[in-house]
Amino acid sequence: LVSVPAAAATATAQAQAEEGGDERDFLTENSVVLITGAAGFIGSELAMALHRTYNPKRLLCIDSMVSGLGPNSSGRTTEAEWKDGGAASSSKNTLKARTEEELALFEFKRQRAFHVLQTVGEKARFFRSDFRPTIPEYFDTGEVPLLDTIFQSHPDITHVVHLADPYHSAIMNERGDGGGVGQTQAVPRTKDSTKSGMIEAILEQLRKVGEERGEEAVPHLVYASSFEAYNHAFPYGKSEAKNPNPPPFREDRNLTVPSTLRGTSKVIDEILATTYSRYHGIYSVGLRFFPVYGPWGLPGTPLFEMAERAVSDPSAPILLEGRTEASVRQGELLPDDIRDYVYIDDAVDAIMTAMQYRPRVKAENGSPPNLVINVGSGEGSTLRDIATIMEAHFPRSGTSTSTGTGTGIQGGSDSGGNGSDEDDDGTSAKRDKVEPTVSFASTYRAETLLGFKTQVSVKEGIANLLAWHFDRAFPYGGKPPTPGSVDGAEAAGGSPGGDDQNKVTGGHTISAHGIEACSPFDKECLTGAPVFPCASECSHESQCIKSYLDDATEVSRSVTAGCDAVLYTVHLGDHVVSIPSAHTAVSPGSTPYIEGNGKRCNVAFVSEGSALVRRLKREKGISQYLSVSEEFLRRVNGGDGRGAASVLLTNGFWTLVPVASPPRDSSVGPASFESSDGYDDWDLLRLLPKISPGLFFSGRTKYAIYADPDITFASIPDLLRQAKMQPYKEGMLGATASIIGSGPAEAERRRAKGRMAKAPGGQLPNGYRAHSEALQLRSYNMVRVGLEGEMQGGGDTPIADSSWIVHTLGVEDARLFRCDVMGEIVQWEAGSDERSLEFVMGLHDLWSRVIVTWGGVDLWWRGEGVGRVKVVPEAGGKSPSAVNPAKDEALPNRRRLMDVSSLMKHQDAVETAESRRRLEENDEGEATTSKEAKMEVDPGLWMGVLSSTEVHYFVRVLPSSAVGAVHLEEEYNKHSL
Repeated sequence: LVSVPAAAATATAQAQAEEGGDERDFLTENSVVLITGAAGFIGSELAMALHRTYNPKRLLCIDSMVSGLGPNSSGRTTEAEWKDGGAASSSKNTLKARTEEELALFEFKRQRAFHVLQTVGEKARFFRSDFRPTIPEYFDTGEVPLLDTIFQSHPDITHVVHLADPYHSAIMNERGDGGGVGQTQAVPRTKDSTKSGMIEAILEQLRKVGEERGEEAVPHLVYASSFEAYNHAFPYGKSEAKNPNPPPFREDRNLTVPSTLRGTSKVIDEILATTYSRYHGIYSVGLRFFPVYGPWGLPGTPLFEMAERAVSDPSAPILLEGRTEASVRQGELLPDDIRDYVYIDDAVDAIMTAMQYRPRVKAENGSPPNLVINVGSGEGSTLRDIATIMEAHFPRSGTSTSTGTGTGIQGGSDSGGNGSDEDDDGTSAKRDKVEPTVSFASTYRAETLLGFKTQVSVKEGIANLLAWHFDRAFPYGGKPPTPGSVDGAEAAGGSPGGDDQNKVTGGHTISAHGIEACSPFDKECLTGAPVFPCASECSHESQCIKSYLDDATEVSRSVTAGCDAVLYTVHLGDHVVSIPSAHTAVSPGSTPYIEGNGKRCNVAFVSEGSALVRRLKREKGISQYLSVSEEFLRRVNGGDGRGAASVLLTNGFWTLVPVASPPRDSSVGPASFESSDGYDDWDLLRLLPKISPGLFFSGRTKYAIYADPDITFASIPDLLRQAKMQPYKEGMLGATASIIGSGPAEAERRRAKGRMAKAPGGQLPNGYRAHSEALQLRSYNMVRVGLEGEMQGGGDTPIADSSWIVHTLGVEDARLFRCDVMGEIVQWEAGSDERSLEFVMGLHDLWSRVIVTWGGVDLWWRGEGVGRVKVVPEAGGKSPSAVNPAKDEALPNRRRLMDVSSLMKHQDAVETAESRRRLEENDEGEATTSKEAKMEVDPGLWMGVLSSTEVHYFVRVLPSSAVGAVHLEEEYNKHSL
């Protein structure tokens, strides 16, 4: 091939001594930047870096939100079917057609896109679209091109960064072994599929802008090319006459044969850019990225997979050897191949620098010449080098990484084998010998023109990569205790009925591996990982933020000691004078609280400075300056249990747990979500125990029932019986992780009463919250559109009405589900929980359906109407935690993206519900047992929860009427207790 940048290189050589740059190219607060591939690895990081560094006026983000597997990856045959999955779903099972890799990559894009929107906020606009043209025509009749619409709506676009790549080099083939690297087509040839013409579409749009508004209005274009445009497969060390461009690869030398078909497609992009520069004066900078790695990298790439193995299993080798010659021909990387690895921060810095560079010299057409510049460090490393660095942080318990155990080729090195061609069984077998390939960049042009030089060493970058993978592998509290460890022995030896809280938070941290952890307030360092309040069951003890609830957790755990089930509410605010449900009941025979036989199993979290607490202190003769919580803990720690109980305050059947909350009313404007010392956000304090109650109650507690202050129940025992049910299928073990109210049923109830629909969370959001929650809902619906209607939710009314929730405690899968919800609330800084609940419920249910469908099993928990889903007691009448844990550990982990290496030790089943059976008065005055009444209840909506054992967990959505939950705003016949 001819040298693509040759003409530009000649002009650039003359300009190297001159100072580059043009004022219109500078990034400022008035800049408007369009990024394609914005949910990708580099694109998402670029968007956030631009926001943090330059705070541009607007970031316009485009991404197709597909995995990159192409239109036919789900079994569809035409582009129209790909864009309209709903039409295809009626004729085939679209869930079964989706591959694991496709959905995993979509999930990564979803998380990246959310991270961008959470960081940038209202300044970001996300367009979910694939703007590649369809051949033979560009657009259907009457169809408005997306790019044209964007440029017309935003005529002030100053920069365009094209990073979208229709096919990632990391994509697996149908065998899922990574061999698909070399199978990419330079120009897709599948019938009716969109073609690789994205850069041509962008160049055409820029040409149109220049014709309509003048050359000065044409945005600065930077696009991504690849080191694969070079021929790194050419034998290293051969004479320059035979290899015109040996490593270090230089941009001003001729290209020969690209290393891969993807490299060929990038060369086509460079040729198009050169052509548009020559004939239309469109200036551009192409960046030939050498392999980029770091947090949020592409699944399937070698460094990503090695980091996953390093942090998850100390007995597994980090570096897998034993590749075949066929895999080498397909482009697979070998342990001793040399590559120039670039950390993501350096790659982003190179882009932002290139966005502001324009040479002063002019080409023959009077416009600046387009450029192609390497983005590399100029130094090469092998996978064996990388594995050695990883092993220094995460030592192997078996064979060393550097010696390996593979039986295939050794990448031109005898290390890692037995030094001979003899197999382990003593037979001789001639092994393929393949010379290692070499690829590293010349950095002269980048340093001369851009002043760019990489800053992050491979050693430092790998440490950052491992830290991110560690947090991802062990989310929400670190690695759970394992049998044989100190924590594990305590968990195993503790009595199921004991009151000690067997916490799994913070037992295993990245600092133990010699890697510095991020500050909990450094969002840039955290790269999207949520940091929870220390009172949350989702937090790392070494990396959490203090809150006003920290002391409250100790008080409530002590108060509820010995309770199998707990009823609790949260009623914060200095204005609170009473808890509405404290002195009301549905009927004389109702049981709206938990009968604890002397135990305090009904607790209410209220503000220490509330009118209610002040009044009760006066009535008991307690000083207003004395903190009830501090005095209670002082007496408990001093062994004075009876004296501690005497300072507790009660309101009806509620035992109060005073919280030293912020000294302001919740109706006052927005608060800072966090301070330098801890969380002081009022809404978070209200939602934390409601959604994440695991640390608030004793280790014995198996069910935590949350209720809004104005909710009362006809029968708590009946509600607990509902919490022990499962959708029935022969041979399947099931259990309920949570029960929650029905949002549509609540909305219909309010409409029937002539009331307005309530605001999520029960109160009107302030201005800041309204913007945040609107952005949150738009982001959620973008994902639902990307999943083509296969994920529930997104309507005007949330699926969930969280005015009451039943949580199952002591089960790891249920805890992880709650932490997923809490993570969404923290990340979006949301003032309500129902949209977060709805989204996480839909996401878990989607993955549960996918996994079960792949196994060829019908979705037994799906159905409509009474009788469609058979409901029976869970696990044959036993607690789901009674399943043999040894059998559970042998099963494959089914939690995508969040490994769970072990479960918490299981506890005994709660006492039988029959012992608490009570009678209710029906409309005719006849007495019917709770058990009989239960048989008439609608089974509700069951939604799957990702499970790591053979027990399938579910969230059950039921209308309030089905469980006897009553809103006290209604005119019911209430009786004083």
